[in-house]
Amino acid sequence: MRVKKVVTAFLRYNKKILLLRRSRDVGSYRGRWAGISGYLEEGETPKQRALLEIEEETGTPPERVRFVSEGTPLTIQDEKMGILWVVYPLLFQTSKPKIKLDWEHVEAKWVNQEELNQYKTVPNLLETFRRVSRPEEDFGGEIGAGIGRIASDRSRGAHQLSLESLRVMCLAAETCSSTTIEGYLDYLEQVGRKLVFTRPSMSPIANTVQELLFRVRKASEKMGLDELKVFTLRSVETIIEEVVSAAERVSEQALPLIEDGSTVMTHSLSSTVIKTIGKTFKAGKKVSVVLTESRPLCEGVKTAEKLSEMGVPVTLVVDSAAPHTLQDVDLVVIGADSVLASGAVVNKIGTLPIALAANHWGVPLYVLSDTYKFNTRNYLGQAVILEEKSSTEIINQEKIPGVKIRNLYFDITPPEYITGIVTETGVIPPETVREEIEKMLSKQWAV
Repeated sequence: MRVKKVVTAFLRYNKKILLLRRSRDVGSYRGRWAGISGYLEEGETPKQRALLEIEEETGTPPERVRFVSEGTPLTIQDEKMGILWVVYPLLFQTSKPKIKLDWEHVEAKWVNQEELNQYKTVPNLLETFRRVSRPEEDFGGEIGAGIGRIASDRSRGAHQLSLESLRVMCLAAETCSSTTIEGYLDYLEQVGRKLVFTRPSMSPIANTVQELLFRVRKASEKMGLDELKVFTLRSVETIIEEVVSAAERVSEQALPLIEDGSTVMTHSLSSTVIKTIGKTFKAGKKVSVVLTESRPLCEGVKTAEKLSEMGVPVTLVVDSAAPHTLQDVDLVVIGADSVLASGAVVNKIGTLPIALAANHWGVPLYVLSDTYKFNTRNYLGQAVILEEKSSTEIINQEKIPGVKIRNLYFDITPPEYITGIVTETGVIPPETVREEIEKMLSKQWAV
């Protein structure tokens, strides 16, 4: 399926939205009503493209419009055309309603936003508009408490928190008070969006939530509300099983990389890495492990304890000693919190120095990551947000008044320092991650 990125700009005047009916000369959706749209070119922002299209399609120059908001991208699958549309929604205000149509449209109307669903439009135009007009909901009760626990959790990894996010979605399905399918889907999407932006560095949360929303939306086309709620709960169970299975298969794919008698370095806490090394040791291979503390919370110490309990010989070093210690290491294996579209990897702070030193000493570095950790939102254009946590995890500020303390939690390792990414289907080079993400987006409802 081909991926095409487009902007859809909505022009607003006195609380009314401009709709344009597409002409017979355009390449797709002839005769349908739409916003102002155009293909997003390489190297330009959605806002830049939107302003160009507004002027071309309506004769409205940039000085006559005011930017209001930009919504999160929307993915729309058109199976007949074999296209996955990635739509970037934007809202602009104009001071004058007069427009001049170009060849792409044959008719224009200013309509109330409540009237949008009364027109035969391009796919999902109403949902696209909602992305720029819907106020952010603040959740309380059990939903809010569940989101809050995920936001503050420092002990569990990205996979475990993605499963917790799915349980919150279950709760949302069970407690939603809407009596319509549209209201139910809208509520699930709002809860899902809140979960995704609660821990933006953790891709599995976004991927599992968006996959669930895609399945539920597709099922809503042929189910009633009660049946759809049951389907939602069953889909959560299915996705949880698939996530657990994917992590297990990554471990199996990584086993051949660790040779008998080798010394392996790892960093921080990754359940997949622990499982892989444990299986290798249990299979009779004599391996030893060098571990970094992974400050400030010393997740590496927890990893050392787990591996030592399995009987694996472990050496623990401070983070700053990793580059020097790598001279005596045969292989580096690390987990990932997120794999970007470029093939770069977001992981616990301290990963990048290890990768740089491994490259210097000629030590191969493999990232163990199933595709649930591939960052679809980064592909859609969202900036990478690296979490920064409380300085009290490092030191009490009162002990060194006047000194700025930064507790950076993640860093980004460029793809050129990564030998390969071990997924549930095999080892892939970093440069192929973009293709994998495009396949994933065809089965997700991006929030």
